[in-house]
Amino acid sequence: MDSKLSSAHACLGTLSAGTGNYQEAAREFERAVETEPTNDDAFRGLAGACERLGKPEEAENTYRRAIELRPHYWAGYNWLGAFYYRHVRFREAAEMFNQVVALAPDSFLGYSNLGATHVEQARYADAIKILEKSIAIRPSDYGYTNLGNAYFFLRRYEEADQAYQQAIKLSEKDSLLWWNLGTDTIGHQENAANQWLHIGKVSPLRRKSSVSIRGIHIRMASSPSATRCSGRKNWHWTPWGAGSSSRRPIRSCSFKPRWFTISSVSRMRLSLG
Repeated sequence: MDSKLSSAHACLGTLSAGTGNYQEAAREFERAVETEPTNDDAFRGLAGACERLGKPEEAENTYRRAIELRPHYWAGYNWLGAFYYRHVRFREAAEMFNQVVALAPDSFLGYSNLGATHVEQARYADAIKILEKSIAIRPSDYGYTNLGNAYFFLRRYEEADQAYQQAIKLSEKDSLLWWNLGTDTIGHQENAANQWLHIGKVSPLRRKSSVSIRGIHIRMASSPSATRCSGRKNWHWTPWGAGSSSRRPIRSCSFKPRWFTISSVSRMRLSLG
């Protein structure tokens, strides 16, 4: 086993992936794994390259190889859980994250990710218990964000607001957190626009979107009938820094403007701080 040679191959793989040459990246990461089967960066890089090449089955098998080599190592299960999460396979993701917390009971990250999968499955009460445990182990912006989302979908808006505020204290420059807070407080008309304006201050690339969203908010506030979005007419917004060709529909709302969207429904991070 030559860790230096493996690291060199992993670095070459990272460089190739950075230039969009995922075929070459996969070859280099594979060489790194063969040289050092415990190289975490190589396994994650190889699986990521496979996903970029449109080979999800190979990516899944790569994560499973990592688990087979070290069945008592929590990180492999976390990677596979994240893979399932990205591919909207939430039950399988939850199974993997359950393995993470079984192997690493003090993993705030494992509990945060497990809570995220429960939010995605509308198991909000279960999610709240799990996310509170994550925060008790170690407060994190993503733990608080997921907790806020669980409260939001239960329409417990004050508690959602408190959770988002805690997340922002831990990561003030993360514009997604301000977005969630703005969404939660849209019922308080005078506060929501201020939160969205802050998105523009945090991230210049997002100013265009925050301005357009603020315009929607103002129209909803001035015209109550605008809060009833039918299937015939949905609002659109321009994603951060993207052109009009990548416009995305906002979720339709039935009546209350607070329901028209939420960003980062279950935010996940896949590494310990």
